[in-house]
Amino acid sequence: MSEATAPHDREPHQLLFGAVLLGPTLPALENVSWRIVGYAVLSLTVLRMLPVAVALAGRGL
Repeated sequence: MSEATAPHDREPHQLLFGAVLLGPTLPALENVSWRIVGYAVLSLTVLRMLPVAVALAGRGL
């Protein structure tokens, strides 16, 4: 039986994979403003949680 891989054991590989994918896009990131970053953060958090909250409220949870 093999041991299960802990999540922290995979992080270095994920970091390397992300760095390889991000590398070619770095020149494009020079034009990113705080407004764009703010919208991205909102899109990944609040805007995704809102429909779930509405659905749960509709079910009475």
